Amino acid sequence: MEKLRLLPICCLIAAMFIAAIHAADCQDDRGPHSPKSIMIYILSDRSDNSHWYKDPADLNPLKEVLEDRGYSVDVEDKLTLPIISINDMRSYQEIWILEGDWDDKVDVTEKEAFDLRQYYEMGRGIWLSFETTYPPDDTYGSWNEDALAFARKFGIDWASYEIGKPGGMPVFSDHPIFHGMMLISFDDATGCLCSKNSSIEVLWNYSPTCQGVAVLDGRKEGEGRAVFDSGWVLGYTYLNKNDDLLFAVNVADWLLPGNGGTQHAAETIQ
Repeated sequence: MEKLRLLPICCLIAAMFIAAIHAADCQDDRGPHSPKSIMIYILSDRSDNSHWYKDPADLNPLKEVLEDRGYSVDVEDKLTLPIISINDMRSYQEIWILEGDWDDKVDVTEKEAFDLRQYYEMGRGIWLSFETTYPPDDTYGSWNEDALAFARKFGIDWASYEIGKPGGMPVFSDHPIFHGMMLISFDDATGCLCSKNSSIEVLWNYSPTCQGVAVLDGRKEGEGRAVFDSGWVLGYTYLNKNDDLLFAVNVADWLLPGNGGTQHAAETIQ
């Protein structure tokens, strides 16, 4: 008799277990383990120059565009994630890093820079976006030293800087990350990239003497891809200036492991 009483309970537990498995299978494929996951890491603790960045919600316009394209996006900063490690990175397919503080003190550790390079060697995608205000001043500071600590692990450095207008510069490049673009917004204080790494490909110059956007494609060697810009372009994507949002979608597609297509990206943000 006791065994007969237990039988319905066992059946109920089994049914609940099957339902849980089915629910898990039906969930949206989002979150850090999504095959299209991006972490955007803002190098700011929100206490400096806060008129441009208050909290992760500022990036919602960019997040929405990427999520409409099927990406899962998490935004972290130096307040939510003071130190970024390979353990934080490995759950994501792409890491995007934007310079954000306004001092000239290097806050990025050697271990963090090493871990990002290791992440690239795992076959993942990276976007490093920085600029240069030189010499640093009390109003705008220096906006390249932390991002450059990461970039130098890839052979990227800066040679000089230029002051220009952020209203938009015509794009002349047939690389996939510029697909469908007409104008790209750079910040008015723009660093000029330089590199002794022969694998670095300069795609576009901010001016005849100032290299602005470069890429590193290591897929043939089993490594990842990286995009570098010295005009704070990632910042302008969520400010929705000119075609910079389209640029972000193109970058996301090009960096994604196993995927380089961007032919439909323009439709996503119309």
